[in-house]
Formats: sequence, structure tokens, C-alpha cells
Amino acid sequence: MNLYNLYEEVLKEDCEKISLVSKSKKGNRYFKMLKDAQWQHYDAPKGDLTDYVSGEDDRKRLVTNLSKADKKLYREWLKTPEGETSVKLFADKQTKFKERTKGWGEGPISESTDRMIDVSCAALGSIKIDGKYLLFKEKMKYQPIGGGLKFKPSAIPFLESINYRTARTDNDIRIQIPESKWEIFKQWFQSGKDREISIDREMEEELGSFLDSSYLSQMNTSNYQLKEVIEGKHRIFQIHQITFSDEVRNAILELVHHKQLFILATPEEMKSSDEISSHSHNIIL
Repeated sequence: MNLYNLYEEVLKEDCEKISLVSKSKKGNRYFKMLKDAQWQHYDAPKGDLTDYVSGEDDRKRLVTNLSKADKKLYREWLKTPEGETSVKLFADKQTKFKERTKGWGEGPISESTDRMIDVSCAALGSIKIDGKYLLFKEKMKYQPIGGGLKFKPSAIPFLESINYRTARTDNDIRIQIPESKWEIFKQWFQSGKDREISIDREMEEELGSFLDSSYLSQMNTSNYQLKEVIEGKHRIFQIHQITFSDEVRNAILELVHHKQLFILATPEEMKSSDEISSHSHNIIL
């Protein structure tokens, strides 16, 4: 064996020895999903993983949640036989997902002159301390804790009946519907049937790395109000009025003090600051 071949063998052995282990609990959970091509589905019991994934889109989404160090480790791990197998698992599941969802939302629109409107629905957390609201920095701007709500697979018959359209594969309620179906859609959303209702998934994703799980479990997220906003898009915000103990309050204040990702903003600041997303003021209750 010449020196070049020996070098190649050593590199191969080093790659095969790479372990996908993070320094954080959250990072190791993402690594497990990436290894096994699984997902924390919004409709699954908390902590359970499911094989119901849309494939490569979900893999990329998981990677974006990794820390900088974990992303670097994951890229190296992808070069190993185990890493290559994991990518193939996601690809296989993407094929199965497309077969399973073939034809969704492709029904004809009965009202040929009915214009299509963009619809989005999100759950936002109203966390208020001393007259100010907790905001989280994402994509260069501060915004409320929360994110897009999802519909369940069991909602497909209803959505097809109102001739919805979507190019997404993650079941987010970011869709298009005929304008004449807006009131019917609102009634369905208000009923809570066949859709995600809890904000706990978003709370875990955005606060779980910064607050101990014992604090998250003490935060009451069950009370919410709905706000309809029509400004170009047709939006429904599900505003959760989150209550908590003094212990949790102190933990949040400590978080704001030490982490630049979080701020407490006044209602006036939310309406006027360029550093705060334009929809943030909707959490004012």
C-alpha cells in the first residue's frame, strides 16, 4: 500500500469514529432526529418522535436549529457511512410523503372569478412584566415568542372542500383560499377542530435552551384570545396570555439581563421601533 492509499485509509477511519454528541440536551435531541429521520410532530405526546416527516425539508429545518458548533460537527458526521445513511432515510421518507399527499389541494375552484387570498395563523405569547412585554430576537428583529400553527392531517377533507392551496409540506396554516371562503375558514379555526391549539411547542423551541424546564412547566399558556388582522394578508393571531409565578418572573428578568436575544418592550416601543417586528403589538391585551 502506497502512502496516498494509507492516508486515505486513515481519513476513512477518522470519519467513521466521529460521534454525533452535543454539549446540550436540546442539541442531542436534534441529533437523534437527524440520525433516525424523525420529527417532533405537533400532534404527538410531548417528547415522542414520529416518522411522519416530509423529507429533505424537515432535515434542513432541523439543521438550522443546531448551534454553530453542532452544525460543524454534523457536517463532518455526514461524511461517515452512518451520516450518508441518515440522508438516504430522509430522502426515502420524502418520496413516501409525496405519495401520501398526492393530489392534496388540487381540486378545481368552483367560483372562477373568486380571487385567492393569503391566509396565515400563528400563536403568540403575551408575557407581561411591569407593563412591558417579552420579545425574542429572530431574523434581525425582536418579536413575540410563538410561531405558525399547524393543521392536522384530519383537516385535509375540510380544507379541500374550500379549495385551499399550499406549496408547503409542513402543515403550517399558511395557505391560500378563495376570498368567499374566509368566513367559513374562520369558523373552522375558531372551533379548534383538527388543528394545533397549544403554544407549548414554540415555547420549548424558543425558551427551552435558556430557561430550565421546571420554569416552563410553571407557565400557564392555556388562556388565549383570537385577533383577526387584514393587512394585505388575512391573518389570525391566537394570543396566549401567559401567567407565571414570581420565581419564573425573576428567571425571565435574569434572562433579559444576560441575553441580548431577549428584551422587555413597552407598547409604545412595539408600535414605533424599527428593531421590533410590525406584528408584535398584537400581543398587547
